[in-house]
Amino acid sequence: MLRYLIWVFTFCLFCGPPRPTESPEPREAPIPSLEEVQRGLKSTEWSERSQAVLAAGHGKYKETIPSLMNLLRSDPNQAVRSTCALVLADLGTQEAVPVIAGMLASNPEGGDALIEALGRLRNPAGAYAVTPFLRSDSNQSRLAAVTALAQMKATAAGPQILAMAQSNASRDVARTYAMAIGQIGVNGADDYLLGLARGGDDPTTAAAVLALGHVKSVRAIPFLIEMIGGKYAKGRENSIAALLEIRHPSSVNLAFPLLDHADPEARYGAVDIIAAVPLPDSGPRALKILNERKPRSTGPASLVLGKLKYLAARQNVEAVLTDRSIADRENIAKSLGWMGDSKSTSVLIRVLEEKDGEGRYGAAWSLGVLRSPEGMKPLMDAANNGDRKLRQIAIEALGSYGSPDALPALASMLEDSVLSIYAVDAISAIPGEKARSLLQKHIQKQEGGTRKAAIAALGRRKEPESIRFLVGILDDDKPEIRSSVMAALSEITGERFRTRSGWVDWYEKSGR
Repeated sequence: MLRYLIWVFTFCLFCGPPRPTESPEPREAPIPSLEEVQRGLKSTEWSERSQAVLAAGHGKYKETIPSLMNLLRSDPNQAVRSTCALVLADLGTQEAVPVIAGMLASNPEGGDALIEALGRLRNPAGAYAVTPFLRSDSNQSRLAAVTALAQMKATAAGPQILAMAQSNASRDVARTYAMAIGQIGVNGADDYLLGLARGGDDPTTAAAVLALGHVKSVRAIPFLIEMIGGKYAKGRENSIAALLEIRHPSSVNLAFPLLDHADPEARYGAVDIIAAVPLPDSGPRALKILNERKPRSTGPASLVLGKLKYLAARQNVEAVLTDRSIADRENIAKSLGWMGDSKSTSVLIRVLEEKDGEGRYGAAWSLGVLRSPEGMKPLMDAANNGDRKLRQIAIEALGSYGSPDALPALASMLEDSVLSIYAVDAISAIPGEKARSLLQKHIQKQEGGTRKAAIAALGRRKEPESIRFLVGILDDDKPEIRSSVMAALSEITGERFRTRSGWVDWYEKSGR
């Protein structure tokens, strides 16, 4: 509803009186009664009718549906008709579908709002009116049509969309067709999408590649693997995403050679593809590559073993990790966290305590995953004494323990202007009154920086004990802080007030 609220407000802004130079905080506007809305719907002023339509939606007054339908059909003002369409959609009025679709098909004026309304109604019966907008001159209208067709799950329109796409001559418009085909899952579109994907390193190729994943095109797998090894970065990224969506065993065999590719993004994309479709021989095959200790493939092979949780390779990975001449030790150390075997704790601690090297980063991460009690003290030391990256990872790892024992170390990090954001997140993951109190003290003491993050953390914790504190800081003179406080209160209470006065009134009446 936000889009049409902004739309109507914009109209009214130019019609209303000039704004004052200083605007006091508005009080929470009450929802008009049903009787007031019904009177407004009969007004001779289009702006009053529009506001009444919005109020009908805000109040969820289904009793107004007959009046809204009449306005939809016959109001002389396009803004009123479009607003009616959107409100009727929000009220779930399925009888509005043929009316809105008919309006859209016969007169595309106000088309984007009508397309959005049909999308919200999620009824594929309206697809016939939306589909022609896929070839609109307006990129915004084309994208709105794609979204609406996806919301409708308009699979029956698939053959028509594919036929339109095949007769299209514009490569820019072809990107829209690729998106639509992918979003609704058009059968038999493999050849068309593959043709687009081979057309060049551009956004249309990227869209076609993603669509091949959405339609789960097994035929496209060799091409997608080839794209991962190519130079087009977006094509590589989308090919990895597509293969992860297709999840077919044939992609695994083709992905293994990429573990030794010159580009690290291709190597680690292959890791995800292999791990996504566990096959009986993938573990032994990756272990063989690990034992060869080639500079480029050792890290990716170890990560495959970790993500597959191939515990038979644990000691092999540990042996490789302790060899400081090996490259990519960060990911090798991370593989032990992925395996999830606490027997690796002692090796990870030794690596964490090294004086330098990237292996420490992966070791800290893995200790946070394993959460072995022996790992807490070394992580506290790393959080206090390492380089910036190590301290950041160690702080996050301490938070994953969820232990109050980590609070003193984390509290000292709140004073660091760079690391305090990570300390706030870590503290927020620790349950209990001590962690909550630490966040509240930080909010009271901090003037900027992580203050908003700490307020958001209180909201995520959803503890009723935070309500009194949050209401107490609603007097802050910074609008962005008040906004953060109100968002946190909404997360905790489920209430939705937009002003300080609304929250204070609610708090006083609740007797908390």
